[in-house]
Formats: sequence, C-alpha cells, structure tokens
Amino acid sequence: MSPKAVISPQDALEEGLHEAVCKEISYEYPHAADIDDVVFYERQGCPPIVVAYFSITSDGKKKPQVLFRKYDPLTLEGRSALQELTRSLLGKPFNGLIDLSGLKGRFCTLVIVHREVNEVTYPSILTVIPRLRHLEEPFAW
Repeated sequence: MSPKAVISPQDALEEGLHEAVCKEISYEYPHAADIDDVVFYERQGCPPIVVAYFSITSDGKKKPQVLFRKYDPLTLEGRSALQELTRSLLGKPFNGLIDLSGLKGRFCTLVIVHREVNEVTYPSILTVIPRLRHLEEPFAW
C-alpha cells in the first residue's frame, strides 16, 4: 500500500477566492497505456482531456500552491467548464478550434471549495473567473 499525503485542515488552502496564474496546459488520454494508444485515439478523432495547472499567487503560506483541474470535452459538464475557462481568460468561448496554449501565463481568480474523499479534505477548483481588480477608493476632496 502506498502512503497518502494527508492535508490537515490548518494546512489546507482556504475555501474562497484566490488569485492565480495558469502555469501549464497539458492533454491526456486517461485510458492510454502507451504511445500506440495515444496514436489510436488521435486517429479516431477522440479529443483528449485538457488539464490546466494553476499556481496560487495569493498571499499566505497555505498548501498546496499548485492546483489542477481536468476538463473532458466529451462530457457536457467538461465542455461547459472549458467554455467558461476560455471565455474567462481569453474572452472567447471554446469551440474546439481555439489554441489553448494562449491560456498559459494568464492571471485569473480561482473559486476554491473543499471536497472530502475517504474522510480526507482536499481543496478543489470549482471555477475559474477573470482576475478580480481591486478597486481603489475614490479620492474625496
């Protein structure tokens, strides 16, 4: 049995809004065991699952500092979440033709919620929204 990384509640990233930057976009076929399987899926025209990695830039020393979210374009939930992601960061809805590498380096705000799996609490990305601008107080004369 492999050891599990358990995040204690005091070390977990708090629920709420967190400033972040999109660090990486990768693609995966979850059932591909080797490169031949990947080639097979690509020849069949199956879209891969999009994995977006975000680095938390908010102040604080809470862990983890990097979170990821998977988007499956074959499911309705995955397509709508991917449309929401591209609309928030690129200003365009996802239609399958957008180059997702443009997401890399974009600043955003993550909505973080806690999810419990086997009595262990994990931070999870609920949604990605455009970067919130901190409004300055107007100067009063």
